[in-house]
Amino acid sequence: MIFVIYRIDAPQTSGKRDDFRRAHLDYLQRFNLEILCAGALLGDPDDAAAPGSRPEIGSLYVVDFPSESSARRFAFEDPFHQAGLFASVEVRPFTARLGPLAASLIR
Repeated sequence: MIFVIYRIDAPQTSGKRDDFRRAHLDYLQRFNLEILCAGALLGDPDDAAAPGSRPEIGSLYVVDFPSESSARRFAFEDPFHQAGLFASVEVRPFTARLGPLAASLIR
């Protein structure tokens, strides 16, 4: 079953993120078949440290797990979550309907 995991970063956690990045990436490697697509959510360019860039404000995952409980376990056992880096985390079932990515997800 397909799920979307939507996570918004907690304030002032960018420095803390570096401390847990290796553990986070190692954790994600264990789920390379379940993670269909993942990436950063970007904020307002006016809030960016570098001109012309956008700050990362969270992340979005499209994942395939047998149950909502297993998708939630994946989200909440991530070292980034365990370190308190997120202000909010939502795990929702997802039905793909349109577009090239959707065609690959429709079962």
